[in-house]
Amino acid sequence: FYEARTRGADARLYRLFCILERDPPGWPKSALVIVTGMSKPRGTAFTPGEYERVARLGEEYRARSPRSLTRG
Repeated sequence: FYEARTRGADARLYRLFCILERDPPGWPKSALVIVTGMSKPRGTAFTPGEYERVARLGEEYRARSPRSLTRG
């Protein structure tokens, strides 16, 4: 997984959890797949359960055949 991070004006932290598809079938080039997004107050941590949810969503995506990709 890759994690894209940013901070909002209210100091809330936002995360996008992504997978890099290097050679997706039927796709002309690599694709960055956004698995899910989460946010949290500054100075706090995500729980192990929240990270487990991210992992489950990634596993669900990888299990698809064909995988669902859209151009954005």
